[in-house]
Amino acid sequence: MSKKFRKVLAAVLAATMVLGSGVVANAAEGSGSGTGSLDEVKHPDVFNVILPTDAGTQFNYILDPSGVIEDTDFEKYGGTASASFVGTGNMWFENKKASGSNIRPFTNESDPVTAYNRSNIDVDIKVTAKLATPSKIIIATNSVANDTTATPSMYLAMKATENNAPKEYPIIVAGATATASIASASNLAYETRYVNGEYVNKLTATASELKEGDNLFDTYFKKYAFVLTGDCNKGDWRGVTEAPPTVSLVWTIDKPDTAVEGNGPSVTLTTAGVITMSGLTADKNYAHSAVLAYGTMSDELDADPNMVWDVDNWNATTGGTLSFKLNEAWLNALQGKTATVTVTLTDGSTITCTQQF
Repeated sequence: MSKKFRKVLAAVLAATMVLGSGVVANAAEGSGSGTGSLDEVKHPDVFNVILPTDAGTQFNYILDPSGVIEDTDFEKYGGTASASFVGTGNMWFENKKASGSNIRPFTNESDPVTAYNRSNIDVDIKVTAKLATPSKIIIATNSVANDTTATPSMYLAMKATENNAPKEYPIIVAGATATASIASASNLAYETRYVNGEYVNKLTATASELKEGDNLFDTYFKKYAFVLTGDCNKGDWRGVTEAPPTVSLVWTIDKPDTAVEGNGPSVTLTTAGVITMSGLTADKNYAHSAVLAYGTMSDELDADPNMVWDVDNWNATTGGTLSFKLNEAWLNALQGKTATVTVTLTDGSTITCTQQF
């Protein structure tokens, strides 16, 4: 084979290879797709508060305009061996006994009602007070302890510490209202976890086990506390034959619409007669037992055939939110009374709420 022929053949083969590779490149094709996913906390706000529901008798008060309690060596209250009156005023509240003591302590302020915010959001608290209309007693808007006017008068107020300073709200016949914001729990109190197929914000193991009185409790959780205080004048009280006026207080913390319950099942009772059980679960569901107690009366609400139930967000197996509304007959019977609803859950535990009507 001549050199000339070999050069021609090499050129033809080279052209064929280039053409062949071009055909393959033009025919090759690829495709692909990807779907997006979102990792996010669906309900970031958690509502979790500790709110006392029943103050018992801690708002009962004693007026001592002439100082007769001390003048008689505290005989009515068992003497100094049984009672201790500490203060300079003339309106007395009986406080809780010290641990291990049988001495009844009396001071010029009631024991506090303390609410703690264990939520990861700020919450608002509202306290309202009403005073029954008295006869022959003037209700003052400030202290009357040094007033010697003959006509009997008294001063009663809610007292709270707000922005590190005490603030008093005089309770007049028209009532009084105090509102405040309680800051969210410490950042140390919450963590984000993946539970049952979703991301949730929840209390850490340390925070969830803390109890009121523990060293770290006030570090993790902010609080709001209020007391009653007051005094009376040194007038002529001998003509007052009726008991001093009754004071009634209601305190509430409303759950924001964006927040989810974070403290297990709970129950609320509004002055409109709506009873709502929230946070019910498969293990802690409604056991068809709700008892309403008021005065000396106690009734099983499930037995009322006229009860209006809302079961749209509740399931007998998985739980949810269940509510019902007391009818007009109930509301009429409860006016002026303090009522407590006690709900029994399927695990045998109970949840309660107290409301002043």
